[in-house]
Amino acid sequence: MQNNKIETFIGFSIRARKLVAGTNAISFCKRIYVVFLCHTGSQNARKEATKIARKYNAPLVLSKVTLVDDLVNKTNCKMFALTDDKLSQAVMSSLDETYEIIFRGE
Repeated sequence: MQNNKIETFIGFSIRARKLVAGTNAISFCKRIYVVFLCHTGSQNARKEATKIARKYNAPLVLSKVTLVDDLVNKTNCKMFALTDDKLSQAVMSSLDETYEIIFRGE
């Protein structure tokens, strides 16, 4: 049930244009509230996601079961970020054991 809730919030983010997918697109944003990384991402993708999360002081969440490209409906997408505060709070409060917080923003 929780997983479905997270997918719903991410769908809202897509429709509201508050979701940015891809490393290059994320790095051009002014404010990021949470960064998601796929478990199939390479070590370089993990380093880049950590660097972005530290830059924006945002939490970094690893999706351990669900593929990120299935969540955002883009092929070969390994990372996305939410740019809305309220939606990111709703997603973070709905996380379960299939997601792991790698870095907590301070």
